[in-house]
Amino acid sequence: MSVLVGMMVGSSRSTVPLVRDSIRTILANIGDPDMVIAVAVTPYVQKGLEQTVEQLAQEYPGKMLLFPDYVGNYAHFANLVIDMSREFKWTIFSHDDIRLQSPGLVPQVEKALSGKKDPVGWISFLDTDYLTPTSWAPSVREGFHIDALRERAWSRRKTHQFHTLPENWWNPQNTPQRMASFPYDIPNKPVRVHGPFSHFIMMESDKLRKTIQHCEDWSPVSLLIDEDWGLTALRKGLYNIWIPSLHYIHIRPVTGTRTSGLIQKYGPFIHCRFREKWGFPHKSLYNLFEIKDIRKQFGRTNLCWSMNKRTYEWDYVQ
Repeated sequence: MSVLVGMMVGSSRSTVPLVRDSIRTILANIGDPDMVIAVAVTPYVQKGLEQTVEQLAQEYPGKMLLFPDYVGNYAHFANLVIDMSREFKWTIFSHDDIRLQSPGLVPQVEKALSGKKDPVGWISFLDTDYLTPTSWAPSVREGFHIDALRERAWSRRKTHQFHTLPENWWNPQNTPQRMASFPYDIPNKPVRVHGPFSHFIMMESDKLRKTIQHCEDWSPVSLLIDEDWGLTALRKGLYNIWIPSLHYIHIRPVTGTRTSGLIQKYGPFIHCRFREKWGFPHKSLYNLFEIKDIRKQFGRTNLCWSMNKRTYEWDYVQ
């Protein structure tokens, strides 16, 4: 088979409209009829959500594999999807609050990568929520780029395609029309990036099983799993990439995230486990001594790829 999509519906703040839109837009826009969405629904979701997912499975016979009353955490389900992926060419992980906006996604990815020699790891796409006035929605992580480390570009919201924008461009009084009018610097071809956010990401199943393998089961929340995934790909000789010509939108809450409570509870423990594994902490700003240590430990891998570049010095996929 061609495409396996893994989606967990697990938050008490998941809603029927968001989950329905996520599933329907994925089914409509993947662009490969030989696909399955594996959907885990936990017992903690709002009333009616499980019935909604079951109705969608009836509406799209043969396209959905349901795991009702799923009590495992995100990592447990992700690893189940990874085990299932041996029957598929591509594996996608998706949040339950996205809308896939680009028709024919998989054929377009394959066309964009045709003839490329780079060993590609995680594939990310353009999150169009950056056009929402109240959102800070970069599509990919900041990594160890020069501007992120030395110019406070992340806190100034001036990384990646936003570097050409004026200071404080994210004024919440902006209209969507004004947001759309800004001179964003969006590359027109696939580029190498540090790593993905897990909203909607894709990888060849063979690489996922054999190179990335199972993800870390650190806690009930998925915090830093995507950063760990991205670093693992880089350490194993793959390049994570961004294809901005293909779009989705991640629908964010007005304030915070849907898992803010769990992140506050488990965050310190997860950060501790991350540091134990990688030998350095996860944070937005690293000092020169930390960068030196990271380079000493991982200098022969792709993990240090971003250290000599700014986020917007596009390194096109070869």
